[in-house]
Amino acid sequence: MILPDNKVESYIDVNDSVDFFIDAFEKRFGEVEEQNGVYNWSDVEIDSIGKNLKIKLLHGIWITKKNEITFSPISPEKVKKLKSNEKRGVRIRVFLKDGKDALISKANEIILMQIIETLLNNPTNTQNE
Repeated sequence: MILPDNKVESYIDVNDSVDFFIDAFEKRFGEVEEQNGVYNWSDVEIDSIGKNLKIKLLHGIWITKKNEITFSPISPEKVKKLKSNEKRGVRIRVFLKDGKDALISKANEIILMQIIETLLNNPTNTQNE
């Protein structure tokens, strides 16, 4: 996504298992307060790439307008009011500890998605233990 000020925001888009992602991230990295559909986990350590990362999870809906699909963050409380044709999803954005976007290339995106899938499939190995 290119923003009006020409900054690039890279997200991993996930169309299914919204509650699974929220629950798994909270179990893995601790509970955080949701604010307008946005969850932030700071200082998440990912050993396989030796970096401290910040993970931002946006919980929202996909809206189709004028043949374009856009993503609109939404809080879980508003989920009950969704229309049947609105599809829930999450966007996962991963930052390096210094604030730089870690998804600057497709290769990084693939690597980080594999790491996230590994973390979520192995929730017993948590940082808090």
